[in-house]
Amino acid sequence: MKRVLSGTLFVVSVIAVLFLREWSMIVFDIVVMALIIGGALEMMKALGDKLTFVNYIAIALLIGALLPTFYFTGGMYAVYTLFFIYFWTVAVISIFNKGNSLENLSSAVIVAIYPIMMFAFLFPISYLGEMGLVALMLIFAVGPFCDTGAFLIGSTVKGKKLCPTVSPNKTISGAIGGIIGGILGSVVVYIITKYALKIDVTALGGILFFILYGVIGSILTEVGDLVESSMKRSLGVKDMGHFLPGHGGVLDRFDGVLFVVFGTYLYFMVTVI
Repeated sequence: MKRVLSGTLFVVSVIAVLFLREWSMIVFDIVVMALIIGGALEMMKALGDKLTFVNYIAIALLIGALLPTFYFTGGMYAVYTLFFIYFWTVAVISIFNKGNSLENLSSAVIVAIYPIMMFAFLFPISYLGEMGLVALMLIFAVGPFCDTGAFLIGSTVKGKKLCPTVSPNKTISGAIGGIIGGILGSVVVYIITKYALKIDVTALGGILFFILYGVIGSILTEVGDLVESSMKRSLGVKDMGHFLPGHGGVLDRFDGVLFVVFGTYLYFMVTVI
């Protein structure tokens, strides 16, 4: 019951954030920054002594400079530059680390990429006007539909395991069910945006655009889930955090979404912009 209630709260929160975006982009950006900070804290805690105190300072500076850099430049190119400055900084820090310098460097880079930079792609997506709203609805709809489809079909059909060394409960039938669910979620967004919100989605190429997105988005959702499962096994933790009762932390809830965000950014850049 606790898991159902927290899951419902999550869906309601996402819908509320999307409406807040229509009211104020700044509010939406603040929510994204909160997710970035929460995810980064969880990852740093999980990595533990693989990071040094100076690494924490560098990560804090990266997060602090993220939104101002995007605002004042109006694009992601300066954010890419910011990331490389961070990389060069932590590379120098790792040289003077008395422990394993490669482990220190890789751990610091992981935090910067997952989740900081992957969440950061929500900024340019949200500034695409009406298409940005469509993209955000797709991001937050495909994941839950994919998870539901994977659970229903996987638990019913069962069969051969998908990746038993990483996630013993996931099956190939469940992965296929996830793709079907993702397509359904994407089609639901198509119907809502075209007929309820009256957004002209003809520029996107019609329903085929949404079906293809559903396939790509659901695959990325499943890959993201497996990647985080692999990370947690390597780090020896069950959950990254306790942000949502029954669902774990920010990274546990948004593991698939993180991969979908970056995939959505590329998908819209290639097909729309």
